[in-house]
Amino acid sequence: MRHGAPFLVLALLTSFATSPAAPSAAEAPKKLEQFVVVLVDGTRVATRGRAEIVEDQVLFTDASGARRIIPVAKVDLPKTRAANRPPVTIYATTWCGQCKSLRRYLDSRGVEATYINTNTLPEAEKQAAFREMERLLGSEHIRVPMTVVGDKLLVGFDRAKVDALVGLTPPAGAVR
Repeated sequence: MRHGAPFLVLALLTSFATSPAAPSAAEAPKKLEQFVVVLVDGTRVATRGRAEIVEDQVLFTDASGARRIIPVAKVDLPKTRAANRPPVTIYATTWCGQCKSLRRYLDSRGVEATYINTNTLPEAEKQAAFREMERLLGSEHIRVPMTVVGDKLLVGFDRAKVDALVGLTPPAGAVR
């Protein structure tokens, strides 16, 4: 077997770059303790550390410590990307047009998110949500929609910024 340069599956699957170029070793993300590879039949395989793509194969160590080699064609890359995405939380209101557009867009792209509609929460939960929004913004001037992914925050709705934040590639035919 001819070995090409190994690339982290993690970098290919969760990269925020829109360029199809593979990352250099210096740009590669840090090694994770746990990663999930989702196969086209829906099977989820937990890994120890990183997985590599070498030519047309995915190489990794599974949770039991066994070295695994799987053809790339048997890996569902979009579902693997989604399985390894940090949780997405959206703070919104019922009256906000951008909030509705953001939700429709993420739903159309298959992104699972927790939606916190501050208008429909009981008073105690609403106050807790407002305190969290103020903490995230560093301000008492709350704006919506607020998208939180891991430790990153986006206020408003801009498709390119949302795609970058949640690790999506632009939809086919999208003009940027």
